[in-house]
Amino acid sequence: AVESWMHVEIDRTDDDEAAEITEGVQRVLRDVRESVEDWAKMHAQGLAGVGELTDAPPPLPAVEGQKGRDFLTWLADDHFTFLGYREYQLEADADAPDECGLRAVPGSGLGILRHDQDLSSAFAKLPPIAKAKAREKTLLVLAKANSRATVHRPAYLDYVGVKTFGPDGEVVGERRFLGLFSSAAYTESVTRIPVLREKVTEVMRRAGFDPRSHAGKALMDTLENYPRDELFHTSPEELAPIAQDVMFARERRQLRAFV
Repeated sequence: AVESWMHVEIDRTDDDEAAEITEGVQRVLRDVRESVEDWAKMHAQGLAGVGELTDAPPPLPAVEGQKGRDFLTWLADDHFTFLGYREYQLEADADAPDECGLRAVPGSGLGILRHDQDLSSAFAKLPPIAKAKAREKTLLVLAKANSRATVHRPAYLDYVGVKTFGPDGEVVGERRFLGLFSSAAYTESVTRIPVLREKVTEVMRRAGFDPRSHAGKALMDTLENYPRDELFHTSPEELAPIAQDVMFARERRQLRAFV
């Protein structure tokens, strides 16, 4: 067996602190073990999603489906560290028909989402904005989760949702991947990353610059160096004016704040 040893020292603690530290270490080791054990299965689910989008395209514009296939393929090509996977069904609350929530499908969890939630209790309702997004007829949902990873590096988890649709064309659920974008995802050119390359093309179109001009090249350089997480989560409508202002601020050595 090939082993890699780690030596960790901590300050002197009392019994309560020692118990808390022990519990925390065991929880992290469990997350690592379950992520490693289920990595191949989560990776396979990503590729299976590509196959399903090819064999049974969702009721969306063809370009949307192609973008989803390309993005999932890109993730599986060592651009994403898969840590958790689970399938969800979008359901209405029996007590409040106008309310909806995502209920975990029993037995679908992998990695850090391996353990099923208690389905006997009422599922958590989505806030209004998330509720609108849940029913919105778009394929991909890219966001940051509200918890930090306990595996790989202590950053907020990246959330990749792939919506599923029923025969009537309405959203019926979601395939959810949790993990972290790999270092390659942060160093690769935005022109080669699905979702981002289309977003960058739209930003350039809105700016109206010739890509071969000085301004066009300066804007592309700004986008290449723009915080990658912000690129994934910002719409072209919001990104276009900010990116241009950042470009002008860099050229004039100005200090600007963008909220």
